[in-house]
Amino acid sequence: MVSLEDWLREEDAQTLQERVDRAEKLLKLFPDTETGILFFGGTESYRAFVEAKLAYINGLYLSAILTALATIERHFAGVFYASGLDSAKRMSFENLLKRGQKTGLFSDDHAEDFEKFRLIRNSYAHFREPLHELSSIKRMMQEEAGFETILHNDALDALRVMGRYFNEYPYPGVRVSSKEAEVKKSADV
Repeated sequence: MVSLEDWLREEDAQTLQERVDRAEKLLKLFPDTETGILFFGGTESYRAFVEAKLAYINGLYLSAILTALATIERHFAGVFYASGLDSAKRMSFENLLKRGQKTGLFSDDHAEDFEKFRLIRNSYAHFREPLHELSSIKRMMQEEAGFETILHNDALDALRVMGRYFNEYPYPGVRVSSKEAEVKKSADV
């Protein structure tokens, strides 16, 4: 019988090149910068960002998709909450996207990417009947691809969307409207 340690060493050796290849793809999506990235939404936002990338490197594509969306969702909620919008802590991702587009938190191009990402993520996170347009079975038939290929491509797309946003908006501005500022001042007195 193979020991657990031996099994893990063998798995590491067998998948090392695949993980290196995926890590190289991520380095292109998330280049190191001297200035870094500002994450809103608490330490969990940063942790989700790191874990989404590590999940992809290790071939955990479903985890990468779900965690990438959690990163964006927590970050957007944190930006709005920091700007004085208390209801942001309970907003759905769909409503965060609507508000983000309306307030200029991201571009219209990003809004389209986020909406596609939201629908794909929902197809994995929530049950869909087999012939639903976004179900994995329907997509395998339409794209003539296996589940692993579709899942891998969706994970890479999710990370592209996340990387593109954080590369273009590493320091989102937090603005408090004058009305919100007056309410805060009167509450402080």
